[in-house]
Amino acid sequence: MKIVKTDMICSVCAEVLSIQRKIGKQKKSGHIKDLWCPICEKRRKFIELKDKDIYYYKLLYKNKKTDIEQYVFDMLDKRKELDNYEEKQYRNR
Repeated sequence: MKIVKTDMICSVCAEVLSIQRKIGKQKKSGHIKDLWCPICEKRRKFIELKDKDIYYYKLLYKNKKTDIEQYVFDMLDKRKELDNYEEKQYRNR
């Protein structure tokens, strides 16, 4: 039995968690799953992305995004900006 990693993003705080799924039991990107969010400290709706980086770049070049795709793209974009800022701060120490 083979297992693959899939990324899930919290619909409230944009925390990204990875879960494992059996090959053949994978869900489509956009699937909603209730998970415990360690940042919100509550059960939240997480949106399945499969791979957050691939999903981000697919949406980056997509002309007409659905509302949920635009929402996820905005959350991923903010995370990318924050990650870049934190990396710069770390390098400047």
